[in-house]
Amino acid sequence: VDECAVNSGGCQYACVNTDGGYHCACADGYEVSGDGKTCGDKDECKCSSKPCDHTCRNTNGSFVCSCREGFRLLSDNTTCRDIDECEELKKTSLSCGQRCLNFPGGYNCTCNSGFILIPDNRTCNDTDECLDSNTCQQTCTNLPGSYRCSCYKGYELDLDGKTCSDKDECKTGSNCSQLCTNTAGGYQCSCHHGYVLSANQHACVDVDECARVHGCQDSCLNSPGSYKCACSDGKLLAMDGKSCKGK
Repeated sequence: VDECAVNSGGCQYACVNTDGGYHCACADGYEVSGDGKTCGDKDECKCSSKPCDHTCRNTNGSFVCSCREGFRLLSDNTTCRDIDECEELKKTSLSCGQRCLNFPGGYNCTCNSGFILIPDNRTCNDTDECLDSNTCQQTCTNLPGSYRCSCYKGYELDLDGKTCSDKDECKTGSNCSQLCTNTAGGYQCSCHHGYVLSANQHACVDVDECARVHGCQDSCLNSPGSYKCACSDGKLLAMDGKSCKGK
């Protein structure tokens, strides 16, 4: 007997005849109610096989999927794919100033070493290491993203690039014409006996002992760095090198 032949078996939507019986069926998005005849909305969002990747909102006879922030719904209207903000914002005013790190659902801007992220979370400002904790022993010069140590005059930077050691100018070129004494951060020139330091504090000039009190009884002959006495009228220079005696 085809029960569906009479008033569609009492089914609201469709009647399906079977061998020895029949059952009612409903359109997609609906399901047979408890009375076995009428149709009610099917809540696809409560199905064990979740239809949406993220969020499901049931509608009459259907459902709508949506995605969490940082994801985009694909053309199948069910799948959510991460938005690569680093790539999409690259050519906009919202791009990261230096480095961008994408992660599922979002992104972070980060800065290179020597820079710090300001509150807009995009812009990187140079860190002035010279104002903060630097390890320069004497002088610090800030550079974009870094800094450089240097030393006072008379000192030189050690291999560690931070500490300073006294520079021995006497070994590296002091321009002293005779004697050089290294000092902390500098040097001093001096002269041998018989010479005095000139006004430029580097060159030594001969002392004309004969122009001073020399002690020669007769004549005085100046020589570089020294002098000698001489006698006239056939006299001989005595053993003291200064007085004259007869032959």
